[in-house]
Amino acid sequence: MVKLVKNRSLSLHRLYDEFCIATMMLTRLPVPSITRSVPALNEAMWAFPLIGLIVSAGAASIGSLALYCGLPPLIACCLTLAAAAILTGALHEDGLADMADGFGAGGTAARISAIMKDSQIGSYGALSLILIVIMRVSVLTELTYSALGFGICFILASMFGRGMAVILCSAYPVSPHASLGRAAAAPPRAALITSILFWLIPLWLIAGSAGLIAACLGGALVLWTGRTATAKLGGLTGDIIGSAILLSETAFLIGLVGVFA
Repeated sequence: MVKLVKNRSLSLHRLYDEFCIATMMLTRLPVPSITRSVPALNEAMWAFPLIGLIVSAGAASIGSLALYCGLPPLIACCLTLAAAAILTGALHEDGLADMADGFGAGGTAARISAIMKDSQIGSYGALSLILIVIMRVSVLTELTYSALGFGICFILASMFGRGMAVILCSAYPVSPHASLGRAAAAPPRAALITSILFWLIPLWLIAGSAGLIAACLGGALVLWTGRTATAKLGGLTGDIIGSAILLSETAFLIGLVGVFA
């Protein structure tokens, strides 16, 4: 009995450490120091949808409060996206800009990788950020029919987008030019299945067939991202994974607008 309790305690500690690692990788939220052995990132990817839930709940609460107080939908949506960017450190936006600069410039895999690692933003990156922000504000504005519905849609999209990152890393190899992205290579099957259940069950229970249709649109965009990255770079990088999160989340929201319109 004592051994069973001890093993269960160790398992809970391990899950907690993995959750902290996932939080550190996807957000700028403070987490306690891990004093035990640091788990691998790919083993912690089961928690990605949960991180999406936490981040989006905080951001959506600000937007929903703004709507409840009577502020225009456009302002509420901008506040929501600003809060999400602060909580995540704009990591996914940074990845999208780097991917757009690298893929836009083209050339060899080594040249594309060097451009993506350059801290300076180019014209392709700047344009991609402008377009994605306009698109996200536009689709979110269409979902502001109620403060509660707006918040739920944003939360579902955020959980879905981070869940898609786990599927992406399971379906495609890591680029030989990747650095941080190598830690997310080939997540274990248990982490993959758990992450899928974390976003799929709420999606089905809340949005039903409409949510599944929107998920198909987001999933298709993720597969395109993975295929393009594999063709150009030989696989995924951290920037590609971050871009996939943002793109699939946006595509999911577009799908919801299309279904509910």
